[in-house]
Amino acid sequence: MDHVAVSTEGMHLRAPLPDEPVDVRFDDAWLWSFNPGRDAETAGSERLVRWPAILRPYLRGRSTVALVGHTSDTVLFEAEVAFTDADDRVRVVDEQGHPLGVDKGGRLQRRFDDTDPSLRDHIVAAVEQILADLREKAGLDAFLAFGCLLGAVRSGSMIGHDADADVAYLSKHAHPLDIIRENRAAARTMRELGYTVVPMSGADFKIWVPLPDGRRCGVDVFCGYFLDDHFYLLPSVQGRIDRSSLLPTSTVTLEGRELVAPARPEDLLSLTYGPHWRTPDPAFKFAHPTWVTRHMNGYWRGARNRLRHWTSVHRAAAPASGDATPPGFARWVHRQIGGPANLVDVGAGTGRDAVWFAGKGHTVLALDYSNAARSQVRALAERRGVDVDVDALNLFDVRSVLSLGARLAHEPAPRHVYARGMIDELSPAAREELFRFAAMVSRHGGLTFLQFKITPHSRPEQVIGQIEARGGTVESVRRPGGGKQQGKANKCRLVVRWA
Repeated sequence: MDHVAVSTEGMHLRAPLPDEPVDVRFDDAWLWSFNPGRDAETAGSERLVRWPAILRPYLRGRSTVALVGHTSDTVLFEAEVAFTDADDRVRVVDEQGHPLGVDKGGRLQRRFDDTDPSLRDHIVAAVEQILADLREKAGLDAFLAFGCLLGAVRSGSMIGHDADADVAYLSKHAHPLDIIRENRAAARTMRELGYTVVPMSGADFKIWVPLPDGRRCGVDVFCGYFLDDHFYLLPSVQGRIDRSSLLPTSTVTLEGRELVAPARPEDLLSLTYGPHWRTPDPAFKFAHPTWVTRHMNGYWRGARNRLRHWTSVHRAAAPASGDATPPGFARWVHRQIGGPANLVDVGAGTGRDAVWFAGKGHTVLALDYSNAARSQVRALAERRGVDVDVDALNLFDVRSVLSLGARLAHEPAPRHVYARGMIDELSPAAREELFRFAAMVSRHGGLTFLQFKITPHSRPEQVIGQIEARGGTVESVRRPGGGKQQGKANKCRLVVRWA
Protein backbone atom coordinates (compact mmCIF):
# COMPACT_ATOMS: atom_id res chain seq x y z
CA MET A 1 0.00 0.00 0.00
CA ASP A 2 2.98 2.30 -0.50
CA HIS A 3 1.12 3.94 -3.38
CA VAL A 4 -0.87 5.97 -0.81
CA ALA A 5 0.30 7.96 2.22
CA VAL A 6 -1.92 9.86 4.67
CA SER A 7 -0.88 12.97 6.58
CA THR A 8 -2.49 16.00 8.19
CA GLU A 9 -2.31 17.60 4.75
CA GLY A 10 -4.35 14.94 2.97
CA MET A 11 -4.04 11.75 0.92
CA HIS A 12 -0.81 11.54 -1.08
CA LEU A 13 -1.42 9.43 -4.18
CA ARG A 14 1.78 8.04 -5.66
CA ALA A 15 -0.08 6.00 -8.28
CA PRO A 16 -3.49 6.46 -9.93
CA LEU A 17 -6.52 5.13 -8.05
CA PRO A 18 -9.42 3.37 -9.79
CA ASP A 19 -11.90 5.63 -11.55
CA GLU A 20 -14.65 5.48 -8.91
CA PRO A 21 -15.67 7.41 -5.78
CA VAL A 22 -13.41 6.63 -2.82
CA ASP A 23 -14.81 6.41 0.73
CA VAL A 24 -12.58 7.58 3.59
CA ARG A 25 -13.16 5.66 6.82
CA PHE A 26 -11.74 6.39 10.26
CA ASP A 27 -11.81 3.37 12.59
CA ASP A 28 -14.32 1.79 10.19
CA ALA A 29 -16.71 4.78 10.31
CA TRP A 30 -17.45 6.56 7.01
CA LEU A 31 -16.19 10.13 7.14
CA TRP A 32 -15.99 11.52 3.64
CA SER A 33 -15.85 10.53 -0.03
CA PHE A 34 -13.79 12.03 -2.84
CA ASN A 35 -13.31 11.62 -6.56
CA PRO A 36 -9.58 11.07 -7.36
CA GLY A 37 -9.79 12.49 -10.86
CA ARG A 38 -11.64 15.62 -9.78
CA ASP A 39 -10.29 16.34 -6.29
CA ALA A 40 -6.59 15.50 -6.58
CA GLU A 41 -4.07 18.25 -7.32
CA THR A 42 -0.50 17.93 -8.51
CA ALA A 43 2.07 18.17 -5.70
CA GLY A 44 5.55 17.50 -7.03
CA SER A 45 5.80 13.93 -8.27
CA GLU A 46 2.51 12.85 -6.66
CA ARG A 47 -1.14 13.80 -6.50
CA LEU A 48 -2.65 15.23 -3.32
CA VAL A 49 -6.26 15.12 -2.14
CA ARG A 50 -6.51 17.68 0.64
CA TRP A 51 -8.71 17.22 3.67
CA PRO A 52 -11.84 19.38 3.67
CA ALA A 53 -11.17 22.46 5.78
CA ILE A 54 -13.94 21.53 8.19
CA LEU A 55 -12.16 18.25 9.08
CA ARG A 56 -8.72 19.63 9.86
CA PRO A 57 -9.45 20.69 13.47
CA TYR A 58 -10.41 17.07 14.23
CA LEU A 59 -7.13 15.54 13.05
CA ARG A 60 -5.64 15.17 16.53
CA GLY A 61 -4.42 11.77 17.69
CA ARG A 62 -4.55 8.44 15.86
CA SER A 63 -6.95 6.47 13.69
CA THR A 64 -7.08 3.45 11.41
CA VAL A 65 -7.61 5.15 8.07
CA ALA A 66 -9.05 3.17 5.17
CA LEU A 67 -9.67 4.22 1.57
CA VAL A 68 -12.30 1.99 -0.02
CA GLY A 69 -13.65 2.06 -3.56
CA HIS A 70 -17.33 2.89 -3.18
CA THR A 71 -18.56 0.88 -6.14
CA SER A 72 -16.13 -2.07 -6.01
CA ASP A 73 -15.74 -2.17 -2.19
CA THR A 74 -12.01 -2.68 -2.81
CA VAL A 75 -9.71 -1.65 0.05
CA LEU A 76 -7.19 0.67 -1.60
CA PHE A 77 -5.35 1.62 1.59
CA GLU A 78 -5.61 0.78 5.27
CA ALA A 79 -3.16 1.68 8.02
CA GLU A 80 -2.88 3.16 11.50
CA VAL A 81 -2.11 6.86 11.08
CA ALA A 82 -0.75 9.15 13.79
CA PHE A 83 -1.80 12.72 12.95
CA THR A 84 -0.28 14.08 16.18
CA ASP A 85 1.65 12.68 19.13
CA ALA A 86 -1.51 12.33 21.24
CA ASP A 87 -2.65 8.79 21.98
CA ASP A 88 -6.36 9.68 21.69
CA ARG A 89 -8.42 8.27 18.83
CA VAL A 90 -9.65 10.78 16.27
CA ARG A 91 -13.37 11.33 16.88
CA VAL A 92 -15.59 13.29 14.52
CA VAL A 93 -18.83 13.31 16.46
CA ASP A 94 -21.56 15.72 17.59
CA GLU A 95 -22.25 16.76 21.19
CA GLN A 96 -24.19 13.54 21.80
CA GLY A 97 -21.35 11.38 20.45
CA HIS A 98 -23.06 10.53 17.16
CA PRO A 99 -20.67 10.14 14.19
CA LEU A 100 -20.58 12.92 11.61
CA GLY A 101 -19.56 12.92 7.97
CA VAL A 102 -18.82 15.56 5.34
CA ASP A 103 -21.71 16.07 2.92
CA LYS A 104 -21.49 17.26 -0.68
CA GLY A 105 -21.77 20.87 0.51
CA GLY A 106 -18.69 20.54 2.74
CA ARG A 107 -20.68 20.52 5.99
CA LEU A 108 -20.38 18.07 8.86
CA GLN A 109 -23.69 16.26 9.18
CA ARG A 110 -25.12 13.21 10.84
CA ARG A 111 -26.08 11.11 7.83
CA PHE A 112 -29.12 8.89 7.44
CA ASP A 113 -27.03 5.68 7.55
CA ASP A 114 -26.14 6.58 11.13
CA THR A 115 -29.70 7.50 12.09
CA ASP A 116 -32.07 5.17 13.89
CA PRO A 117 -34.77 3.74 11.54
CA SER A 118 -37.50 5.20 13.74
CA LEU A 119 -36.00 8.67 13.25
CA ARG A 120 -35.85 8.18 9.48
CA ASP A 121 -39.53 7.26 9.56
CA HIS A 122 -40.21 10.37 11.62
CA ILE A 123 -38.43 12.52 9.01
CA VAL A 124 -40.29 10.96 6.07
CA ALA A 125 -43.61 11.35 7.90
CA ALA A 126 -42.78 15.03 8.39
CA VAL A 127 -41.94 15.40 4.68
CA GLU A 128 -45.25 13.75 3.80
CA GLN A 129 -47.15 16.23 5.96
CA ILE A 130 -45.15 19.20 4.67
CA LEU A 131 -45.94 18.21 1.08
CA ALA A 132 -49.63 17.91 1.95
CA ASP A 133 -49.68 21.34 3.62
CA LEU A 134 -47.73 22.99 0.79
CA ARG A 135 -50.23 21.62 -1.69
CA GLU A 136 -53.50 21.93 0.22
CA LYS A 137 -52.91 24.98 2.44
CA ALA A 138 -50.29 27.01 0.57
CA GLY A 139 -51.60 26.20 -2.92
CA LEU A 140 -48.28 25.06 -4.39
CA ASP A 141 -47.73 22.27 -6.92
CA ALA A 142 -45.18 20.62 -4.61
CA PHE A 143 -43.38 17.30 -5.00
CA LEU A 144 -40.36 15.37 -3.75
CA ALA A 145 -36.97 16.46 -5.18
CA PHE A 146 -33.19 16.03 -5.04
CA GLY A 147 -31.83 13.38 -2.65
CA CYS A 148 -35.20 12.22 -1.33
CA LEU A 149 -36.52 11.69 -4.86
CA LEU A 150 -33.27 10.03 -5.91
CA GLY A 151 -33.39 7.62 -2.97
CA ALA A 152 -37.05 6.81 -3.55
CA VAL A 153 -36.63 6.01 -7.25
CA ARG A 154 -33.30 4.24 -6.88
CA SER A 155 -33.99 2.04 -3.84
CA GLY A 156 -37.13 3.18 -2.03
CA SER A 157 -35.07 4.42 0.92
CA MET A 158 -33.18 7.51 2.07
CA ILE A 159 -29.69 7.90 0.62
CA GLY A 160 -27.30 6.74 3.32
CA HIS A 161 -24.79 9.58 3.02
CA ASP A 162 -27.49 12.27 2.85
CA ALA A 163 -28.49 14.32 5.89
CA ASP A 164 -31.49 16.47 5.01
CA ALA A 165 -34.68 16.38 2.96
CA ASP A 166 -35.74 18.33 -0.12
CA VAL A 167 -39.02 19.15 -1.79
CA ALA A 168 -39.74 21.46 -4.71
CA TYR A 169 -42.68 23.08 -6.42
CA LEU A 170 -43.39 24.44 -9.89
CA SER A 171 -44.28 28.11 -9.70
CA LYS A 172 -47.44 29.32 -11.36
CA HIS A 173 -45.57 32.45 -12.45
CA ALA A 174 -42.71 33.57 -14.67
CA HIS A 175 -42.04 37.13 -13.48
CA PRO A 176 -39.49 37.27 -10.63
CA LEU A 177 -41.61 39.55 -8.41
CA ASP A 178 -44.62 37.24 -8.73
CA ILE A 179 -42.42 34.23 -7.92
CA ILE A 180 -41.07 35.97 -4.83
CA ARG A 181 -44.54 36.97 -3.64
CA GLU A 182 -45.76 33.40 -4.15
CA ASN A 183 -42.79 32.02 -2.17
CA ARG A 184 -43.18 34.51 0.69
CA ALA A 185 -46.92 33.84 0.90
CA ALA A 186 -46.26 30.09 1.12
CA ALA A 187 -43.66 30.63 3.84
CA ARG A 188 -46.14 32.74 5.85
CA THR A 189 -48.80 30.07 5.50
CA MET A 190 -46.45 27.35 6.72
CA ARG A 191 -45.38 29.53 9.64
CA GLU A 192 -49.05 30.09 10.56
CA LEU A 193 -49.50 26.31 10.56
CA GLY A 194 -46.88 26.09 13.31
CA TYR A 195 -43.76 25.23 11.32
CA THR A 196 -40.38 26.81 12.04
CA VAL A 197 -39.62 28.52 8.73
CA VAL A 198 -36.37 30.23 7.71
CA PRO A 199 -36.25 32.23 4.43
CA MET A 200 -33.17 31.27 2.44
CA SER A 201 -33.69 33.49 -0.61
CA GLY A 202 -36.50 35.07 -2.55
CA ALA A 203 -37.49 31.67 -3.95
CA ASP A 204 -36.72 29.04 -1.32
CA PHE A 205 -37.09 28.50 2.40
CA LYS A 206 -36.17 25.90 4.98
CA ILE A 207 -38.50 24.18 7.44
CA TRP A 208 -36.90 22.82 10.61
CA VAL A 209 -38.41 19.56 11.82
CA PRO A 210 -37.77 18.69 15.49
CA LEU A 211 -36.72 15.07 16.09
CA PRO A 212 -37.47 12.91 19.15
CA ASP A 213 -33.78 12.77 20.11
CA GLY A 214 -33.57 16.56 20.46
CA ARG A 215 -31.97 17.23 17.09
CA ARG A 216 -33.69 18.80 14.12
CA CYS A 217 -33.72 18.00 10.41
CA GLY A 218 -33.98 20.60 7.67
CA VAL A 219 -36.51 20.25 4.87
CA ASP A 220 -35.66 22.62 2.04
CA VAL A 221 -38.50 23.92 -0.13
CA PHE A 222 -37.12 24.94 -3.55
CA CYS A 223 -38.93 26.85 -6.28
CA GLY A 224 -38.84 25.69 -9.89
CA TYR A 225 -39.96 27.91 -12.79
CA PHE A 226 -39.86 28.22 -16.55
CA LEU A 227 -38.19 31.21 -18.20
CA ASP A 228 -37.70 31.49 -21.96
CA ASP A 229 -38.36 27.76 -22.43
CA HIS A 230 -35.69 26.84 -19.89
CA PHE A 231 -36.50 25.21 -16.57
CA TYR A 232 -34.75 26.49 -13.44
CA LEU A 233 -34.80 24.86 -10.01
CA LEU A 234 -33.12 26.40 -7.01
CA PRO A 235 -30.43 26.27 -5.84
CA SER A 236 -28.70 25.98 -9.26
CA VAL A 237 -30.32 23.48 -11.63
CA GLN A 238 -31.28 24.51 -15.17
CA GLY A 239 -31.96 22.88 -18.49
CA ARG A 240 -34.65 21.86 -20.89
CA ILE A 241 -37.43 19.69 -19.57
CA ASP A 242 -41.04 19.45 -20.63
CA ARG A 243 -43.67 20.76 -18.24
CA SER A 244 -45.40 17.40 -18.57
CA SER A 245 -42.36 15.80 -16.87
CA LEU A 246 -43.37 17.64 -13.71
CA LEU A 247 -47.16 17.99 -13.70
CA PRO A 248 -49.59 16.47 -13.08
CA THR A 249 -47.80 14.77 -10.21
CA SER A 250 -47.25 11.05 -9.61
CA THR A 251 -46.18 9.18 -6.47
CA VAL A 252 -43.10 7.26 -5.31
CA THR A 253 -42.43 5.14 -2.23
CA LEU A 254 -39.86 6.32 0.31
CA GLU A 255 -39.20 4.32 3.47
CA GLY A 256 -42.55 2.62 3.02
CA ARG A 257 -44.57 5.83 2.57
CA GLU A 258 -46.18 7.00 -0.66
CA LEU A 259 -45.13 10.58 -1.42
CA VAL A 260 -45.98 13.07 -4.15
CA ALA A 261 -43.42 13.10 -6.99
CA PRO A 262 -43.00 14.71 -10.42
CA ALA A 263 -44.98 13.18 -13.26
CA ARG A 264 -41.86 11.49 -14.63
CA PRO A 265 -39.27 11.46 -11.82
CA GLU A 266 -36.55 10.05 -14.08
CA ASP A 267 -36.63 13.19 -16.24
CA LEU A 268 -36.03 15.52 -13.30
CA LEU A 269 -33.33 13.25 -11.83
CA SER A 270 -31.48 13.14 -15.15
CA LEU A 271 -31.58 16.93 -15.39
CA THR A 272 -30.44 17.29 -11.75
CA TYR A 273 -27.70 14.66 -11.52
CA GLY A 274 -26.83 13.81 -15.11
CA PRO A 275 -27.29 10.61 -17.15
CA HIS A 276 -25.58 8.37 -14.57
CA TRP A 277 -27.90 9.28 -11.72
CA ARG A 278 -28.73 5.64 -11.03
CA THR A 279 -25.12 4.92 -9.95
CA PRO A 280 -24.50 5.77 -6.26
CA ASP A 281 -21.85 8.46 -5.84
CA PRO A 282 -21.26 9.86 -2.33
CA ALA A 283 -18.54 12.12 -3.79
CA PHE A 284 -21.01 13.80 -6.16
CA LYS A 285 -20.75 17.57 -6.49
CA PHE A 286 -22.87 19.87 -8.59
CA ALA A 287 -20.94 21.55 -11.41
CA HIS A 288 -22.91 24.75 -11.85
CA PRO A 289 -22.09 26.92 -14.89
CA THR A 290 -21.05 30.40 -13.80
CA TRP A 291 -23.88 32.02 -15.68
CA VAL A 292 -26.47 29.92 -13.83
CA THR A 293 -25.00 30.91 -10.48
CA ARG A 294 -25.09 34.55 -11.53
CA HIS A 295 -28.68 34.17 -12.68
CA MET A 296 -29.74 32.64 -9.35
CA ASN A 297 -27.80 35.21 -7.33
CA GLY A 298 -29.17 38.11 -9.32
CA TYR A 299 -32.78 36.97 -9.23
CA TRP A 300 -33.17 35.45 -5.79
CA ARG A 301 -30.38 35.48 -3.26
CA GLY A 302 -27.68 38.04 -3.99
CA ALA A 303 -24.00 37.21 -3.85
CA ARG A 304 -22.87 34.99 -0.96
CA ASN A 305 -19.11 35.42 -1.32
CA ARG A 306 -17.23 33.53 1.42
CA LEU A 307 -20.37 33.23 3.56
CA ARG A 308 -19.66 29.58 4.29
CA HIS A 309 -16.09 30.48 5.30
CA TRP A 310 -17.18 33.11 7.81
CA THR A 311 -19.98 30.92 9.14
CA SER A 312 -17.52 28.09 9.81
CA VAL A 313 -15.06 30.52 11.40
CA HIS A 314 -17.63 31.83 13.85
CA ARG A 315 -19.14 28.43 14.57
CA ALA A 316 -15.69 27.08 15.40
CA ALA A 317 -14.75 30.08 17.55
CA ALA A 318 -15.07 29.76 21.30
CA PRO A 319 -17.55 32.17 22.90
CA ALA A 320 -15.96 35.47 23.86
CA SER A 321 -14.48 35.38 27.34
CA GLY A 322 -15.33 37.61 30.22
CA ASP A 323 -12.48 39.96 29.32
CA ALA A 324 -14.23 43.18 28.36
CA THR A 325 -11.06 45.01 27.24
CA PRO A 326 -11.74 46.30 23.73
CA PRO A 327 -9.22 46.80 20.92
CA GLY A 328 -7.30 50.06 20.97
CA PHE A 329 -9.26 51.29 17.95
CA ALA A 330 -12.57 51.04 19.85
CA ARG A 331 -11.17 53.04 22.77
CA TRP A 332 -9.79 55.63 20.33
CA VAL A 333 -13.16 55.98 18.55
CA HIS A 334 -14.93 56.32 21.89
CA ARG A 335 -12.68 59.27 22.74
CA GLN A 336 -13.31 60.88 19.34
CA ILE A 337 -17.07 60.64 19.73
CA GLY A 338 -17.15 61.94 23.28
CA GLY A 339 -20.52 61.33 24.91
CA PRO A 340 -23.04 58.56 24.16
CA ALA A 341 -24.06 58.36 20.50
CA ASN A 342 -25.76 56.12 17.93
CA LEU A 343 -23.18 53.71 16.53
CA VAL A 344 -23.36 51.13 13.73
CA ASP A 345 -20.72 48.39 13.99
CA VAL A 346 -20.29 46.93 10.49
CA GLY A 347 -18.75 43.46 10.53
CA ALA A 348 -19.35 42.99 14.25
CA GLY A 349 -17.91 39.45 14.33
CA THR A 350 -17.95 38.09 17.88
CA GLY A 351 -19.51 41.32 19.18
CA ARG A 352 -16.57 42.27 21.37
CA ASP A 353 -16.47 45.89 20.16
CA ALA A 354 -20.24 46.37 19.89
CA VAL A 355 -20.89 45.09 23.41
CA TRP A 356 -18.13 47.27 24.84
CA PHE A 357 -19.57 50.35 23.15
CA ALA A 358 -23.01 49.51 24.55
CA GLY A 359 -21.47 49.23 28.01
CA LYS A 360 -20.16 52.77 27.59
CA GLY A 361 -23.67 54.10 26.99
CA HIS A 362 -23.76 54.11 23.19
CA THR A 363 -26.83 52.93 21.30
CA VAL A 364 -25.37 50.18 19.14
CA LEU A 365 -26.56 48.37 16.03
CA ALA A 366 -24.28 45.39 15.26
CA LEU A 367 -24.29 44.19 11.65
CA ASP A 368 -22.72 41.07 10.21
CA TYR A 369 -22.92 38.91 7.10
CA SER A 370 -22.86 35.62 9.03
CA ASN A 371 -25.78 34.33 11.06
CA ALA A 372 -23.29 32.50 13.31
CA ALA A 373 -21.59 35.83 14.08
CA ARG A 374 -24.92 37.52 14.80
CA SER A 375 -25.78 34.73 17.24
CA GLN A 376 -22.46 35.29 19.03
CA VAL A 377 -23.15 39.02 19.35
CA ARG A 378 -26.56 38.37 20.91
CA ALA A 379 -25.14 35.79 23.31
CA LEU A 380 -22.29 38.06 24.42
CA ALA A 381 -24.62 41.03 24.92
CA GLU A 382 -26.90 38.87 27.07
CA ARG A 383 -23.96 37.65 29.18
CA ARG A 384 -22.73 41.21 29.70
CA GLY A 385 -26.22 42.54 30.44
CA VAL A 386 -26.29 45.23 27.74
CA ASP A 387 -28.66 46.02 24.88
CA VAL A 388 -27.32 45.62 21.35
CA ASP A 389 -29.55 45.54 18.29
CA VAL A 390 -28.37 42.96 15.73
CA ASP A 391 -29.17 42.78 12.02
CA ALA A 392 -27.83 41.31 8.79
CA LEU A 393 -25.88 43.25 6.17
CA ASN A 394 -24.44 41.71 3.00
CA LEU A 395 -21.96 44.07 1.37
CA PHE A 396 -21.80 41.77 -1.67
CA ASP A 397 -25.50 42.41 -2.37
CA VAL A 398 -26.64 45.89 -3.44
CA ARG A 399 -30.22 45.09 -2.38
CA SER A 400 -29.12 44.41 1.19
CA VAL A 401 -27.11 47.64 1.29
CA LEU A 402 -29.86 49.80 -0.17
CA SER A 403 -32.73 48.37 1.87
CA LEU A 404 -31.02 48.60 5.27
CA GLY A 405 -29.24 51.85 4.38
CA ALA A 406 -32.51 53.51 3.35
CA ARG A 407 -34.23 52.42 6.57
CA LEU A 408 -31.46 53.83 8.74
CA ALA A 409 -31.14 56.98 6.64
CA HIS A 410 -34.75 57.92 7.41
CA GLU A 411 -34.14 57.90 11.14
CA PRO A 412 -33.40 61.51 12.19
CA ALA A 413 -30.66 60.94 14.79
CA PRO A 414 -27.03 61.14 13.60
CA ARG A 415 -25.29 57.76 13.39
CA HIS A 416 -21.60 56.98 13.37
CA VAL A 417 -20.32 54.00 11.36
CA TYR A 418 -17.54 51.86 12.85
CA ALA A 419 -15.71 49.22 10.79
CA ARG A 420 -12.59 47.52 12.18
CA GLY A 421 -10.82 45.13 9.80
CA MET A 422 -13.55 45.20 7.15
CA ILE A 423 -11.49 46.88 4.43
CA ASP A 424 -8.95 44.04 4.65
CA GLU A 425 -11.56 41.40 3.77
CA LEU A 426 -13.55 43.15 1.05
CA SER A 427 -13.13 43.23 -2.71
CA PRO A 428 -13.01 46.69 -4.33
CA ALA A 429 -16.67 46.31 -5.36
CA ALA A 430 -17.74 45.36 -1.82
CA ARG A 431 -15.78 48.31 -0.43
CA GLU A 432 -17.83 50.55 -2.71
CA GLU A 433 -20.95 49.14 -1.07
CA LEU A 434 -19.51 49.74 2.41
CA PHE A 435 -18.93 53.39 1.49
CA ARG A 436 -22.38 53.66 -0.12
CA PHE A 437 -23.90 52.29 3.08
CA ALA A 438 -21.85 54.60 5.32
CA ALA A 439 -22.83 57.65 3.25
CA MET A 440 -26.52 56.75 3.54
CA VAL A 441 -26.41 56.05 7.26
CA SER A 442 -24.36 59.16 8.10
CA ARG A 443 -26.49 61.60 6.12
CA HIS A 444 -27.57 63.38 9.33
CA GLY A 445 -24.05 64.25 10.41
CA GLY A 446 -22.42 61.07 11.67
CA LEU A 447 -18.80 60.12 11.02
CA THR A 448 -17.33 56.91 9.65
CA PHE A 449 -14.38 55.36 11.49
CA LEU A 450 -12.29 52.80 9.59
CA GLN A 451 -9.25 50.76 10.60
CA PHE A 452 -7.49 48.36 8.22
CA LYS A 453 -4.14 46.69 7.62
CA ILE A 454 -1.88 48.35 5.08
CA THR A 455 -1.24 45.74 2.38
CA PRO A 456 -0.83 45.78 -1.41
CA HIS A 457 -4.55 44.99 -1.53
CA SER A 458 -5.51 47.85 0.82
CA ARG A 459 -3.15 50.80 0.50
CA PRO A 460 -4.34 54.05 2.14
CA GLU A 461 -4.25 55.99 -1.12
CA GLN A 462 -6.46 53.34 -2.78
CA VAL A 463 -9.02 53.43 0.00
CA ILE A 464 -9.02 57.23 0.23
CA GLY A 465 -9.47 57.47 -3.53
CA GLN A 466 -12.55 55.24 -3.37
CA ILE A 467 -13.98 57.28 -0.50
CA GLU A 468 -13.49 60.59 -2.29
CA ALA A 469 -15.01 59.18 -5.49
CA ARG A 470 -18.09 58.28 -3.45
CA GLY A 471 -18.31 61.87 -2.12
CA GLY A 472 -16.63 61.43 1.22
CA THR A 473 -14.07 63.71 2.85
CA VAL A 474 -11.25 62.09 4.83
CA GLU A 475 -10.81 64.34 7.85
CA SER A 476 -8.09 62.33 9.58
CA VAL A 477 -5.48 59.76 8.59
CA ARG A 478 -3.54 58.04 11.35
CA ARG A 479 -1.07 55.18 11.46
CA PRO A 480 -0.98 54.05 15.09
CA GLY A 481 2.57 53.21 16.14
CA GLY A 482 4.03 54.66 12.97
CA GLY A 483 5.11 51.29 11.60
CA LYS A 484 5.26 47.59 12.31
CA GLN A 485 4.84 46.71 15.96
CA GLN A 486 5.92 43.35 17.37
CA GLY A 487 5.64 41.70 13.97
CA LYS A 488 2.08 42.94 13.32
CA ALA A 489 1.25 44.64 10.04
CA ASN A 490 1.04 48.41 10.07
CA LYS A 491 -2.50 49.74 10.29
CA CYS A 492 -4.29 52.81 9.05
CA ARG A 493 -7.16 54.69 10.69
CA LEU A 494 -9.45 56.99 8.76
CA VAL A 495 -12.16 59.40 9.92
CA VAL A 496 -14.60 60.18 7.10
CA ARG A 497 -17.37 62.74 6.77
CA TRP A 498 -19.98 62.33 4.04
CA ALA A 499 -21.65 65.11 2.10
